[in-house]
Amino acid sequence: GIPANSIWLVVEGGAISEIVEVMVKQKGGGTGTKGEITGRYTETLIRPDGTTLLIAHELQFDRPIYKPLHMRITARRKTGNDPIDIDTLKRALAARVMHIGESVDANEFYENGYGVSRVNFVLTNLQISDDGSTFTDAELYPGFQGKFTLDVANIDIDEVIP
Repeated sequence: GIPANSIWLVVEGGAISEIVEVMVKQKGGGTGTKGEITGRYTETLIRPDGTTLLIAHELQFDRPIYKPLHMRITARRKTGNDPIDIDTLKRALAARVMHIGESVDANEFYENGYGVSRVNFVLTNLQISDDGSTFTDAELYPGFQGKFTLDVANIDIDEVIP
C-alpha cells in the first residue's frame, strides 16, 4: 500500500513540525510520503540578489497503533514456604522494551522474569496473546504500524507451591 518511490514513516513522539522538518532535510527530492498525519515545513532560500524564496513542503507520516499484549505464565516456588513477589515479577516482565513493527516471541520474556533481584522461582509455560483469549508460546507480529504494549494488569501469573 505504499506508492512507488515513496516512504512511509511511523514515528512515536515528537512534534509534528520537527518530524516534518527532519523528513524534508533527509529524504530525497521527488520522494512521496504516506500517512494520516500531514505536517508543513517552510524552507527559506536566499537568492543571489538577497531576496528570499519560501518553499512549503507538506509531508505525511503516521503514529504507531498501540496493541495491548497479554501474558500468562507459571511461577513455581523453589521452596514451599518462600513466597514469590508477584508484583515485582509482573513489573519486570512488563519492563521489556518493544518497538514499532517488532515481532515478539514469548520466550524472550523469560529474561525479564529472571532479571528480578531475588529469584526464588522457576518460570514455565509462558504464553502471549494479542487478543486476550488466544495464547501462543511462539511469535506475534503487530503489523508495520503496530507496537505492542504490556501492562502489569494484562499479566496472569499462576504461582505453584511445591
